[in-house]
Amino acid sequence: MSQYLEFASLIVSWALILSLNSAFWDWFLFNILGLDRNKKLPDVVHCFFNNSTKIALLLVVSTFAVTIARSFVTIDRT
Repeated sequence: MSQYLEFASLIVSWALILSLNSAFWDWFLFNILGLDRNKKLPDVVHCFFNNSTKIALLLVVSTFAVTIARSFVTIDRT
């Protein structure tokens, strides 16, 4: 039961990070660094960091899912 609870908390944490990704980069780039939202270059930088983070998070989940799926396949079956 503890393993399922830990797994569910990881899934919820991952979903929360993914949903707050764009808001974090908005805050960091435009409020902390002071970049101008109306210019093209800061928009490109925002898009790069936002999408790079999404791709990394999705890559982690897909790698984890494939690892779990492969754990159910024994060497004798392949």
